[in-house]
Parts: sequence; structure tokens; C-alpha cells
Amino acid sequence: MAAPGRPAVLDDLVGDLLAVAAADADDVADRLHDGPVQALVFARYAADAAVRGGDVAAVRDAVQVALVELRRTLWHLRPRTEVDGGLPAALALLSDRQEEAGRPALVLHLDEAVTADLPPAFLSTAYRLTQEAVLPEGSEPVTLTVRRDGDLDVLELSGGAPLSRADRWTVTARALGGTLTASSGPPPAFRFAVPHPAAAKARS
Repeated sequence: MAAPGRPAVLDDLVGDLLAVAAADADDVADRLHDGPVQALVFARYAADAAVRGGDVAAVRDAVQVALVELRRTLWHLRPRTEVDGGLPAALALLSDRQEEAGRPALVLHLDEAVTADLPPAFLSTAYRLTQEAVLPEGSEPVTLTVRRDGDLDVLELSGGAPLSRADRWTVTARALGGTLTASSGPPPAFRFAVPHPAAAKARS
């Protein structure tokens, strides 16, 4: 039942957003378990073997692998759109990380005037969406465009991996008054579009 004076559709959206937040927390736990935690388990086995007379150097190597895995996971969990340079700088950092991992760099087509005038909610969602596409193992090379289409701020991405959580991102886009359309390809692609605040204010 909707709260007095509040549309039922708004209550539905709030409920959907809470479900998205809970599911995202589950994903973070899974990512930590499957990456850094498994590496630490291996390091523990190496330490147990060293106690019984095994190779001590193997323990150091295993701990180093776990440390690298943990740092990499934490790096990707932190938002990057608040760095100097905004979205272009954040995407450049993400591209650098991809290259460090032996993957293709991102091909970026960014309208500077548009990226300098993007609202924070679009920035963070666009960055997280890009991460979703580029981080999975075996993802295809990515071409990404940010532009303005009439009253809309638009992110278009081709390549990467199909969005595994397209339903959740659709909820986020709807909360921002926008849309997300995604295709599994080939190649995978999506379009994220949100009305620019100035355009929405002009219409009100």
C-alpha cells in the first residue's frame, strides 16, 4: 500500500532500488570470496606446508598474489568519478588498469563540453556500467561514446561483456528518469540515456 499522498509507482521504485542495493552487496561479497579470499586460502595452505618443512618462498609468493588480488578488487570497488578530470579521467584510469591486466585499452569518444557538465548521478552510473561491461574475463574490446542527444545525456558502449545485471541497471536508469537498452550482441552493447537537469528544469 502506498504511503498517504505518495504515488504507488514511487513506492514500487523505492522497493526496487532497495532490492538492487541488497543484490549489489551480495555481488561484492561474491567478488571478495572468489578473488582475494581464495588467494588467502591458498596462502594459508602454503604457510601450513612451510611449517612442515615446505618452501618458505612459496608462502611469500602466495601472500603477494593475495595482496595484489585484494588491492585490485578494492580499487574497482571505489568510485573514480570524483578524481580531477571527472569522467574522462576516471575512464582513462580504468583503461590503464585494463592494460595492466593484459587486456585491450578502452577506445573513448568523449564530448568534452558534455562530460564537463554531467550531473553526479549520471557520472557514477555511467562509470559503474562501464565497469560491468569491461571487467569480466574474456570480454571483448570496448568502444565507448558519451554525447548529448537533444535533451539527453547519453552513454553508448559497444563490446565488453553482456550486462549480467541489466534488470538492476534498468531500475537505476528509471530512478534517474532515463532508460537503459542493452543487447547481448554480437558484439554486446548498451545505451544509457538520462534527461539533462537543465533540460528538465526548462520544461518545468
